[in-house]
Amino acid sequence: MDQGGYFIARRRPFSTLEELIAHYSVDPDGLCVKLTKPCVKYEVPQTSTFTYG
Repeated sequence: MDQGGYFIARRRPFSTLEELIAHYSVDPDGLCVKLTKPCVKYEVPQTSTFTYG
C-alpha cells in the first residue's frame, strides 16, 4: 500500500486502525473468526547490554 493505511488483506485497505478493527469485529471477511478482544501484551524483560570499547 503506497499511500499508507492498514490492512490484513491487500484487497481491503482501511484509512485508520479503528476502521480495520470495526470492520473485522462485525465481519470476519475471510479471517477464521471475527475480532472480539485484544490479545494480552506481555512485558518483555530487560536484558543486559554489552558494550565493546
